Amino acid sequence: MRSKSLCLLLTAVLVLTMTIAVLPSTADAETDSDAGFTVIDSSGAEVVFDGPAKHVVTLGAGYTDTVIQLGYKSRIVAVDKYSTYGYTGNEGFVGISDDMSLGSIYSGDEVVVGILQLIGDGFLEAGDAVIMPSLSKSTYPGINSLDETIAEYGCKIVRLNADSYDDVTDVVKTIGRILGDEDNKKVQRLEHMRDYIVETVEEQGLANTAAGIHISSKSKIYNHSILVSMIDIAGGINAGFNPDYTASNSYNSDGAAVLQMSKVRENTVVFVDSGYAGTAAEFRSENNLDCPVVKMGQLDNNISPSAADALWKVASAMYPEAFGVEPPSFDDQPDHTLTYIAVGAVAAIVLAVGAVVYLRR
Repeated sequence: MRSKSLCLLLTAVLVLTMTIAVLPSTADAETDSDAGFTVIDSSGAEVVFDGPAKHVVTLGAGYTDTVIQLGYKSRIVAVDKYSTYGYTGNEGFVGISDDMSLGSIYSGDEVVVGILQLIGDGFLEAGDAVIMPSLSKSTYPGINSLDETIAEYGCKIVRLNADSYDDVTDVVKTIGRILGDEDNKKVQRLEHMRDYIVETVEEQGLANTAAGIHISSKSKIYNHSILVSMIDIAGGINAGFNPDYTASNSYNSDGAAVLQMSKVRENTVVFVDSGYAGTAAEFRSENNLDCPVVKMGQLDNNISPSAADALWKVASAMYPEAFGVEPPSFDDQPDHTLTYIAVGAVAAIVLAVGAVVYLRR
């Protein structure tokens, strides 16, 4: 009898131990918070939520990537055409299939029709959210008609834009809030990376000793962009800045202009967008550049928690001796410490009770 009791006791402890191994991961994060909250989006609108959105439509690869990295991929019910795995080839987007695409946000009408279909089929309900950029109402009237079209169904529209690294951090924070993520590790990592780089540049007196040029795949040079703000955070100078185009984020240029700009300052690095079909070495050769060239990743100049890695890439390219190869470590995964403690405590109680019963027999 004692042997049988002991076996049952050990089995119970084994089951509890295995429970720890199958705790929720970031691949399917959940929240029990039902508290209401308000977010102010990039259009200035106050969007009131009664609780976290259970389903979302993400109309932009950056929003889609953010939701995925925060651990809520399962809540995505539809995306725009630029957010599918088939279009991006991004391994993180596996499962975001072409049949989830509503088309291009810039055409507008087909997206609106698709969202109405989602509501009609029950995939999008009151309290759920559509996350999209803030676009000109005169240029894109179709997509901007969403407010009137779905308001009666209780779905929320949140428009989020980002023009700088700090804006990206705020957007990732807002999306986390919409999903109920009150302990946003990705935001903490974005802030940690920024602080680390700013402090290192200041401590080592590196400010203004390097420069960067941000150029698109279509030979546009940026006066302002998320990546340009990273050059600034890293203490660099935007060598591509053109005062004749202060009202524009970018201006048309060519390889000859890039070559000339790269020679004005020592320690200049050219950062080329991922849309460029060739390699960094090929860009450097095609434009007869003597300076380093870095080809950026697909979402490096976009809204994404990966902006932290992009910032590190920019800083380490401008100051390789100061930053080296590996970024500072930061655990951006959910903290299950309290859960582990709770499960361990239950296991200990079961073991203690079982031992008493066993000894009394």
